[in-house]
Amino acid sequence: MQEVLHFCIGPLIGAIIGLITNGIAIRMLFRPLYPVKIGRWTLPFTPGIIPKEKPRIARACGRTIGKYLVNEEAIGKTLLSDETDIKLRDGIHRFLEKHHHDESTIRDILASAMGEEKSRIAVISVRDALVTEIYKRIYQSDIDDIIAQKIVEETQKVKAYQAMSFLVRPEMIYDKSREIIRDFIEENGVSILNETITNESESLLNITVSELYERFNAQFPAMEDAVISAYHEIVRKYLSRAMKALNIAKIVEDQINSFDVLEAENMILGIVQKELNAIVWFGGLLGLIMGFIMNFF
Repeated sequence: MQEVLHFCIGPLIGAIIGLITNGIAIRMLFRPLYPVKIGRWTLPFTPGIIPKEKPRIARACGRTIGKYLVNEEAIGKTLLSDETDIKLRDGIHRFLEKHHHDESTIRDILASAMGEEKSRIAVISVRDALVTEIYKRIYQSDIDDIIAQKIVEETQKVKAYQAMSFLVRPEMIYDKSREIIRDFIEENGVSILNETITNESESLLNITVSELYERFNAQFPAMEDAVISAYHEIVRKYLSRAMKALNIAKIVEDQINSFDVLEAENMILGIVQKELNAIVWFGGLLGLIMGFIMNFF
């Protein structure tokens, strides 16, 4: 009986030591939370490893998350995934179903969302941008050349011109027509575009949602495709710039550094408590095995 007790005491002590040492080691990861001072001297291993190294850990976590987890590629895959497209389509459907009886005008909706003054300024800005862009494209489009050539072609079909063609050559008609058209575009193009776009935009702004729904109901599938396509284009164009502006790594680092030490401990323990307990019990098991082996030496 004494021999059996002697044989068991070593493994038992080894197991207890393993449990205690691993438990203390894990505890020292977090505790003490703050430095322990004796006079001017700071007690070694205080504060715990994680509180002491929190800035470095925060920086490493931020760098890792920003580079490998929440990076441009991962965000892009999520934003441009089929699941996201389905959610967007569902959102459009829900919006249309909710508002297709709405008697509010487009102007009312803009004013409600942005405020009357801001919506008015936004509408004017969009109008001006459209006028500028359309005028630019017209001016750069050789439309004067196309119309002048058409005028020459039609003029040559007129019998009266055919009889007088020796006096007025086609090149003269072409040059003069092109000059008149170009001058007209430069002098009147902006004002004509501005008047046209203003009238059309006013008509559109005064349309109620229900009228819009009835008018374009058959075109909604194509409009959905256009919205999805525009969304994809915006994501591809601006995601990189947005990710740089957000700086995920810095956000994570600042957030971790802002945590109270005890709050950080609770957060980490909430994630790996089970694994840390397993390490403690594994230390006890190793102590038990080593105690058992020592009985043979």
